[in-house]
Parts: sequence; C-alpha cells; structure tokens
Amino acid sequence: MTFAFSALLHEEKPNSDVDLLVSIAPDRSLFDLIDFKHELENLLSRSIDIGTELHPVVYASVTEELISL
Repeated sequence: MTFAFSALLHEEKPNSDVDLLVSIAPDRSLFDLIDFKHELENLLSRSIDIGTELHPVVYASVTEELISL
C-alpha cells in the first residue's frame, strides 16, 4: 500500500483527507475495499480517498510525495 497524507507532508489542514493507493489481493472484493475505507475513516476521523491505479502522468508528478508501507 502506498499513501500520501498531508499531515505527514506538513500540509495538514482541518479538512485534510488521506489518499491511499492500494493493491488488492486477488481473493479480495470491492466490498472488502469499501469496508477497509470505512474502518479507516472511523479510526482516523478523516475522509479517505482510495485508488487502485494512477495515470502514469499523475503517478510521475506525485512520486516524491508517496510513502510506501
């Protein structure tokens, strides 16, 4: 999982969200991804945006900000 979180980049604002770029295991479904999103939103009290792919141009522009887990 790779993510960019504005708080970690010292750009946090009261309404900052968490952006996640995830790889889904073949045995997981879209419902699992939605459950994961809701669990994180409840845990962090923030909006979560989840993506499974980025356009190559976008990926190249945000690569420096990504943090891999």
